[in-house]
Amino acid sequence: MDCRVFTDELAKLSLLQGVNQADLKWLLHHCDVIHMEKDQVLLSPDEDNNTIYILMDGRLTVQFDRQRGGMLTYVDKGGWVGEMSVIDNMRPSATVMTDTKVRLLAIHASIWWELIERSHIAARNFLRAVSLRLRQDNKLITEGMQKQLIFSEKAQTDSLTGLRNRYWLEEKLPEILGAQDAGLAPCSVVMMDIDHFKDFNDRHGHLAGDSVLQNVSTVIRDNLRENDAAVRYGGEEIILVLPETNTDNADLIAQRLGRLIRENKVETYDGGVLPAVTVSIGVYTITNGDTSERVLSRVDAALYIAKNAGRDRVMVWEAS
Repeated sequence: MDCRVFTDELAKLSLLQGVNQADLKWLLHHCDVIHMEKDQVLLSPDEDNNTIYILMDGRLTVQFDRQRGGMLTYVDKGGWVGEMSVIDNMRPSATVMTDTKVRLLAIHASIWWELIERSHIAARNFLRAVSLRLRQDNKLITEGMQKQLIFSEKAQTDSLTGLRNRYWLEEKLPEILGAQDAGLAPCSVVMMDIDHFKDFNDRHGHLAGDSVLQNVSTVIRDNLRENDAAVRYGGEEIILVLPETNTDNADLIAQRLGRLIRENKVETYDGGVLPAVTVSIGVYTITNGDTSERVLSRVDAALYIAKNAGRDRVMVWEAS
């Protein structure tokens, strides 16, 4: 690889475009041209940096939060890195590595600032370049946050039913309990279980069972308020979180959902119609000082009472 850099190469760079030949020759006289092999670290958040590197040949990778596999982007021929460290006199915010063999023009901060003093065109180019870089970084951050939100959403959603999963509940329930202790409106929790679901699967097959779960979930989702949440807690158990809902209203909601599920037709994947299913339902309204374990234990106890009382009914947990 030819390690030399010439003024006509510099003149083609957006960072130096329009700068006169005399200033370009002066810059080359005061800079170093370096080359590096593939997979070498150029900049690191662990090391100080006082140099702007212009990439004359090859490609660099830029990775934010490298240890945790953060966002990765590339710098191609004609691009540059290190300018933010030169501006704010802080360590780099990302790890920059060589993705190929590279040839770099290394410009020390003192030399760069002197060039800015010598050339108003260089100053204008630099201002535009930093502005574009900030826009690009903001775009990457925004895209990264959006992807993280999507991944987080998928990680907390049950793939079969589209309902939240128990990991969401485990994360959300302590927040709900904290709000309850702060004196906000009561929140009720409902737990329902599809009656005789194992027997249904044995008679009609697991694909039919999946159809039932999806159908019941759709009925629930279509008949909840915007702030309510439905969670597939495990198997055929579904938990509803009903903010700003006292015991009486939670009982009414549960009774209505039980009736809608009982009356709803369940179609198979091939268009057939399956027997209707029913659900047993327990209701518990959170009180001050409750823990997640106590809430789940009490609503489960109410569900157990509903099953023992003949199923296809709603039972509200009451303190003995």
